[in-house]
Amino acid sequence: MKKRTVIATIIVVCLLLAVGGVLLFSPLMAGCSSEATRSNAFSAGAAVTGMSTTETTLSEASEIPLEIQTGCYYLGRFDGKDCVLWFDQVKGKSFGGKAYAVGTAASASPVSFSGTFKGRRCVLHVDQEKRVLKKIDITANAQGFSGRCREEGSQRSFNFQRYTPPTYQPAADTSRYHREYFDVEVVNNVKYGRASGYWVSRVENATDYGKIISSGISKTISEHEFDLYMDIYLPKGDTLQKRPLIMFIHGGGFFIGDKQDNPIVLWCKHFARMGYVVASINYRMGFRPSKRAIERCGYRAAQDAHAAMRFLVHNKDKYRINTDYLFAAGSSAGGITTLNLAFMRNKNRPEATQGNLFTHSLGDIETSGNDLKETFRIRCIANMWGSVHDISMIDNAKVSIISFHGNADQVVPYGYDVPFQDMKIPVGDLFFNKMYGSKPIHERARKLGYRQALHTFEGCGHAPHVDKNNNPTDKFYFIQKEMTSFFYKEFVPQDVKINHTSGQNYEVAVNEYVRTSWNVVGGILLSRKGNSVRVLWLDDAPEQRLEFYGRLKNGAAVEDTFIRKK
Repeated sequence: MKKRTVIATIIVVCLLLAVGGVLLFSPLMAGCSSEATRSNAFSAGAAVTGMSTTETTLSEASEIPLEIQTGCYYLGRFDGKDCVLWFDQVKGKSFGGKAYAVGTAASASPVSFSGTFKGRRCVLHVDQEKRVLKKIDITANAQGFSGRCREEGSQRSFNFQRYTPPTYQPAADTSRYHREYFDVEVVNNVKYGRASGYWVSRVENATDYGKIISSGISKTISEHEFDLYMDIYLPKGDTLQKRPLIMFIHGGGFFIGDKQDNPIVLWCKHFARMGYVVASINYRMGFRPSKRAIERCGYRAAQDAHAAMRFLVHNKDKYRINTDYLFAAGSSAGGITTLNLAFMRNKNRPEATQGNLFTHSLGDIETSGNDLKETFRIRCIANMWGSVHDISMIDNAKVSIISFHGNADQVVPYGYDVPFQDMKIPVGDLFFNKMYGSKPIHERARKLGYRQALHTFEGCGHAPHVDKNNNPTDKFYFIQKEMTSFFYKEFVPQDVKINHTSGQNYEVAVNEYVRTSWNVVGGILLSRKGNSVRVLWLDDAPEQRLEFYGRLKNGAAVEDTFIRKK
């Protein structure tokens, strides 16, 4: 705006201030939280507070109404020109302050003004120019002022309302899904099914394969019916009605392990503290020493994992689970089972799971464990040194996958090979078929365009996340950090940034917000529509900063700050 226009606007503003404007509760100050678009230049710019109905009306005023305050901004119009006023002196018959013209420019410079009432006239000085206002009528209250006056034979009108900066309300739990925040409540031994097998839990401290297998082989003579249990970890005190779910599946070569294995419990508590519902399951284990029996054992684990997920989806209201966000994670045999849960379909069933003269068919994946018919889609998984028997099954579902694997793993192949190559007697080819490890899985997912990541532990063998006493190593915490970050991207798939689109306009290009909040330092929030705002920066402000907070429907909270460089 040209200097003379600015001066004229300031004069009008000052005049209005002196007159003590009418409070017109127009859309002008409808509040920062409103999503509506309003025609006024300052619509939705700030909240009106106080809402006092007490007002002063002065016909041909000879002094400034008491309701006009110092130390705050007033937004409004004089003769159709938008401007911002600031009073630093209001006392009796004199006043002073500064004004900013609102045009299309990104910022505005202040113009000083001062005025004095002399009888029924107001002598106004704006940027060294003198103006005389006459017949000043003003109506004012705590929210603003309006009125009219005459200058050089012409009648002027004005209307200003007090600007209250928008309330910036980031929630206390902005850490959700990427930092620990909640306490944890654990519900132990929740029954999710029943099935026939050899055992469903075996805690074993021995590390020698021969001793482990020989001590369990006698239990594989006959099968028994077993109840299948899970532990459920819940974020205590959480108010979100639908939370994402992670299912953890322990490892142990399909022969040993339990849902309360130390690293699994630590991970379950970590993710529950971040706002997830977390389940750790037991599943059927044990096999006789043959390729066919081992394949059947792995398939049974997949059936049980499927039954557990059906159970959780069936009980989604009880545990407040958002079935759009189903995650799974597992290590070793648990990694294999996680991959099978996400990608295996009945067409991919190993041949050994079909019936023959000596064994019965194990049935389809979804026909074991319970009679629940719920369907589901796994959204994202963490594969820790797992593998698949059929690489083509990765094509079945677009699932985000993060993998961790040591490239010197002799138990589960990193590439394409036979498992258990570290046994003292080379019997891997005798008992196992070749499997595709994390490297070919990652390459397949990348080729298919899935969101994927592979972290290779150079020179590391199997299960580098724990030491010989099953306590977490530095790699445990590395995996936890990367898994947390990778999973978080499912809630916020793109970086949230405040973009300066043009002039006074800024926006955040993310949808599905439940609530958003903006804060302006060193400027005025003129208007807001959806995820966009219009801001006028004040050139004399020592700092200019725009802050954004948003909460998404999935519970994730996002923030960003835009720093304006003068």
